[in-house]
Amino acid sequence: MKNLFIIALSSLALTAVQAEGTQNNGPYIDLGYSMLTYSDSGTDFKPGAVRIVIGMNSNNNFGYEGMLGAGVASDQKSLGGVATKLSIPTFYGLYGKAFANITNEVEVFGRLGWAGFNRETTPQSTGNTGSGLSYGVGAKFAISKSVNVSADYMSYYPTKNTVGLSGFTLGAGFNF
Repeated sequence: MKNLFIIALSSLALTAVQAEGTQNNGPYIDLGYSMLTYSDSGTDFKPGAVRIVIGMNSNNNFGYEGMLGAGVASDQKSLGGVATKLSIPTFYGLYGKAFANITNEVEVFGRLGWAGFNRETTPQSTGNTGSGLSYGVGAKFAISKSVNVSADYMSYYPTKNTVGLSGFTLGAGFNF
């Protein structure tokens, strides 16, 4: 049901609506803090990361983005009586972004692309990687012509074989 909801919101955000004002088609950079959820076999860990998105709008409704995240907070749980700490040291992605300007100040968007991540757990000192289809939805609110605040929800690694990575990000962006 959750995936159906995300897909429905993505489809809505991907619907092209002509912008009322002049759209900035130059490069931009978004910086944010991601509250991630890593799921594995029914156990959820909640690590945190900082994320940077570098993008460029190619027209008034579509753009391209590259994303890179670095873990800054791990989560710890007791699994079978053993304290297990999990972190996501890095995650990355390449996306196509469709967007619509609801007003001159508000943009809604959907992302679709490919992402990957690295995972580390201790005390087992194991690492693992995953990559696959990635998607998400979000919104930006313009504070000025060159500065905005944003929020988005991303599925970086949709649940496969009980493993998944998703997260909610709050951030700020800068247009050039």
